[in-house]
Amino acid sequence: MMHIDHTQATALAAFVGRIRPDWDHPGIVAAIGKARSLGSAAAIGAALCRLAENRELRTPAMLAEPGTHWSGTTVAKLPPPIMCAEHPHQPARECPDCRAQAVTDKAALADLAAAVRAHHKTRTRHTPRPEPTPDRTRIEQIRAELDREATT
Repeated sequence: MMHIDHTQATALAAFVGRIRPDWDHPGIVAAIGKARSLGSAAAIGAALCRLAENRELRTPAMLAEPGTHWSGTTVAKLPPPIMCAEHPHQPARECPDCRAQAVTDKAALADLAAAVRAHHKTRTRHTPRPEPTPDRTRIEQIRAELDREATT
Protein backbone atom coordinates (compact mmCIF):
# COMPACT_ATOMS: atom_id res chain seq x y z
CA MET A 1 0.00 0.00 0.00
CA MET A 2 1.33 3.41 -0.93
CA HIS A 3 1.04 6.08 1.71
CA ILE A 4 0.11 9.62 0.93
CA ASP A 5 3.14 11.78 0.17
CA HIS A 6 3.67 15.45 1.02
CA THR A 7 2.62 16.74 -2.41
CA GLN A 8 -0.60 14.72 -2.31
CA ALA A 9 -1.28 15.82 1.27
CA THR A 10 -0.81 19.47 0.36
CA ALA A 11 -3.13 19.16 -2.65
CA LEU A 12 -5.76 17.31 -0.62
CA ALA A 13 -5.52 19.94 2.14
CA ALA A 14 -6.03 22.71 -0.45
CA PHE A 15 -9.10 20.93 -1.81
CA VAL A 16 -10.61 20.33 1.65
CA GLY A 17 -9.73 23.91 2.62
CA ARG A 18 -12.02 25.08 -0.21
CA ILE A 19 -14.82 22.92 1.18
CA ARG A 20 -14.11 23.98 4.77
CA PRO A 21 -12.63 27.50 4.77
CA ASP A 22 -12.95 27.55 8.58
CA TRP A 23 -10.24 24.85 8.79
CA ASP A 24 -6.72 26.20 8.40
CA HIS A 25 -4.43 24.66 5.80
CA PRO A 26 -1.56 23.72 8.20
CA GLY A 27 -4.06 21.99 10.50
CA ILE A 28 -5.46 19.96 7.63
CA VAL A 29 -1.94 18.96 6.51
CA ALA A 30 -1.09 17.98 10.10
CA ALA A 31 -4.22 15.82 10.38
CA ILE A 32 -3.34 14.11 7.10
CA GLY A 33 0.21 13.54 8.36
CA LYS A 34 -1.07 11.81 11.51
CA ALA A 35 -3.32 9.55 9.41
CA ARG A 36 -0.62 8.91 6.78
CA SER A 37 0.20 5.39 7.91
CA LEU A 38 -3.41 4.26 8.17
CA GLY A 39 -4.19 3.82 4.52
CA SER A 40 -3.80 4.88 0.93
CA ALA A 41 -4.10 8.44 -0.34
CA ALA A 42 -7.58 7.60 -1.66
CA ALA A 43 -8.75 6.23 1.71
CA ILE A 44 -7.39 9.26 3.56
CA GLY A 45 -9.00 11.61 1.02
CA ALA A 46 -12.37 9.89 1.33
CA ALA A 47 -12.25 9.96 5.13
CA LEU A 48 -11.19 13.61 5.19
CA CYS A 49 -14.03 14.56 2.83
CA ARG A 50 -16.50 12.75 5.10
CA LEU A 51 -15.16 14.71 8.06
CA ALA A 52 -15.50 17.92 6.09
CA GLU A 53 -19.22 17.18 5.65
CA ASN A 54 -19.68 17.31 9.44
CA ARG A 55 -20.25 21.03 10.09
CA GLU A 56 -20.06 20.48 13.87
CA LEU A 57 -16.33 19.67 13.68
CA ARG A 58 -14.14 22.70 14.23
CA THR A 59 -10.97 20.95 13.02
CA PRO A 60 -10.02 17.79 11.09
CA ALA A 61 -7.94 16.56 14.04
CA MET A 62 -9.93 13.36 14.49
CA LEU A 63 -8.99 12.09 11.03
CA ALA A 64 -6.44 9.61 12.43
CA GLU A 65 -8.92 8.24 14.96
CA PRO A 66 -11.30 5.35 14.27
CA GLY A 67 -14.77 6.41 13.23
CA THR A 68 -17.49 6.40 10.62
CA HIS A 69 -15.47 8.73 8.41
CA TRP A 70 -13.43 5.65 7.40
CA SER A 71 -16.57 3.75 6.25
CA GLY A 72 -16.19 2.20 2.82
CA THR A 73 -12.39 2.35 2.89
CA THR A 74 -9.86 -0.41 3.48
CA VAL A 75 -9.00 1.32 6.74
CA ALA A 76 -12.46 0.51 8.13
CA LYS A 77 -11.65 -3.20 7.83
CA LEU A 78 -8.42 -2.90 9.82
CA PRO A 79 -8.35 -3.41 13.58
CA PRO A 80 -7.68 -0.17 15.44
CA PRO A 81 -4.01 0.41 16.18
CA ILE A 82 -2.57 -0.43 19.57
CA MET A 83 -1.71 2.86 21.19
CA CYS A 84 1.53 3.55 23.06
CA ALA A 85 1.21 3.05 26.81
CA GLU A 86 3.50 6.03 27.50
CA HIS A 87 2.07 8.32 24.80
CA PRO A 88 -1.61 7.36 24.23
CA HIS A 89 -1.99 9.77 21.32
CA GLN A 90 0.56 7.78 19.26
CA PRO A 91 0.31 4.28 17.73
CA ALA A 92 2.69 2.04 19.68
CA ARG A 93 4.44 0.78 16.56
CA GLU A 94 5.30 4.25 15.30
CA CYS A 95 5.60 6.36 18.47
CA PRO A 96 8.17 9.08 17.69
CA ASP A 97 8.56 9.92 21.39
CA CYS A 98 9.55 6.33 22.21
CA ARG A 99 11.86 6.18 19.19
CA ALA A 100 13.60 9.36 20.34
CA GLN A 101 13.94 7.89 23.85
CA ALA A 102 15.31 4.64 22.40
CA VAL A 103 17.95 6.58 20.48
CA THR A 104 18.88 8.45 23.67
CA ASP A 105 18.96 5.18 25.65
CA LYS A 106 21.02 3.50 22.91
CA ALA A 107 23.51 6.38 22.95
CA ALA A 108 23.74 6.24 26.75
CA LEU A 109 24.25 2.48 26.60
CA ALA A 110 26.98 2.90 23.96
CA ASP A 111 28.71 5.48 26.18
CA LEU A 112 28.53 3.13 29.16
CA ALA A 113 29.91 0.23 27.10
CA ALA A 114 32.80 2.42 25.91
CA ALA A 115 33.58 3.42 29.50
CA VAL A 116 33.60 -0.22 30.61
CA ARG A 117 35.91 -1.19 27.72
CA ALA A 118 38.25 1.68 28.56
CA HIS A 119 38.32 0.64 32.21
CA HIS A 120 39.15 -2.95 31.30
CA LYS A 121 41.99 -1.83 29.02
CA THR A 122 43.60 0.26 31.75
CA ARG A 123 43.40 -2.15 34.63
CA THR A 124 46.33 -4.44 35.28
CA ARG A 125 45.70 -8.08 35.52
CA HIS A 126 47.40 -10.09 38.19
CA THR A 127 47.12 -13.66 37.14
CA PRO A 128 48.71 -15.93 39.69
CA ARG A 129 50.96 -18.59 38.29
CA PRO A 130 49.57 -22.01 38.74
CA GLU A 131 51.43 -23.91 41.40
CA PRO A 132 52.99 -27.07 40.11
CA THR A 133 51.09 -30.15 41.05
CA PRO A 134 52.96 -32.81 43.01
CA ASP A 135 52.83 -35.09 39.98
CA ARG A 136 54.53 -32.50 37.79
CA THR A 137 57.23 -31.95 40.38
CA ARG A 138 57.82 -35.67 40.67
CA ILE A 139 57.94 -36.05 36.87
CA GLU A 140 60.54 -33.28 36.64
CA GLN A 141 62.65 -34.94 39.36
CA ILE A 142 62.57 -38.29 37.59
CA ARG A 143 63.56 -36.67 34.27
CA ALA A 144 66.45 -34.91 35.95
CA GLU A 145 67.66 -38.20 37.47
CA LEU A 146 67.32 -39.99 34.14
CA ASP A 147 69.24 -37.19 32.38
CA ARG A 148 72.03 -37.47 34.96
CA GLU A 149 72.21 -41.22 34.59
CA ALA A 150 72.30 -40.93 30.79
CA THR A 151 75.24 -38.55 30.90
CA THR A 152 77.29 -40.65 33.30
